[in-house]
Amino acid sequence: QAQPYYSLHTAATGMLNICEAARLLDLGRIVFAGSNGEYDSLMVDHDLTPMEPTTARMFHPQVGSIPYSSGKKLATIIGMCYWQTQDVDWVNVRLSRVWGLGAKKETTTATILMIENAVDGLPTDLNLGSEDQTRCQTYVKDVAQGVLLALDTPNAHLQQRVFNIGSLEETSDRDTARIIQELIPEAKIKLKGGGVNRRAFDIHAAREQLKFEPQYQLEAGIKDHIAMYRAYKQSSAS
Repeated sequence: QAQPYYSLHTAATGMLNICEAARLLDLGRIVFAGSNGEYDSLMVDHDLTPMEPTTARMFHPQVGSIPYSSGKKLATIIGMCYWQTQDVDWVNVRLSRVWGLGAKKETTTATILMIENAVDGLPTDLNLGSEDQTRCQTYVKDVAQGVLLALDTPNAHLQQRVFNIGSLEETSDRDTARIIQELIPEAKIKLKGGGVNRRAFDIHAAREQLKFEPQYQLEAGIKDHIAMYRAYKQSSAS
């Protein structure tokens, strides 16, 4: 955020290099990990319309306010240009709040923090969470499924080049806290008012064209994360 030059330069030159290499070497499909930050509707609190891959506007007054999201948009424009003009096989899978075991500490979401603190016996005190502030959260194993399907689905089955990958439900951080405390009664989680804008994903295109079906809704993902994190801790201690 503090150094937009590096964020935008990396996004633009990285995608240019990849697409140009694919053009010159006639490589296979490129699957780009996009972001819900590519949608200008994220700037509107409690937007009641699920975000669709074909409705992102580029000239919303808030466009450019977040370097990370701006870099994702730049990369998408470059990828779409190479697909449209150079026949480079390119697909964007836009992801919404990815969570699961293995996230870098600097990108850890509230969901991961609450789960792993509960397993570690540590309290969690977050200045966010409200029943009416829901969003589409995507478990990492569903992300992997979506990326692999985007990589392998034949071109004949694709009617577009941008797909949303997410869950079938909208949940809040308070939903996460409730499930964790049901599974780990001794968990100490304190949430305060605030939270994120509503971020609802329309995934019908991914379901129809990529045959993507989320396998982990919030509770199933939390159970799997707890089991994997406990196994990780046990193996690390041995």
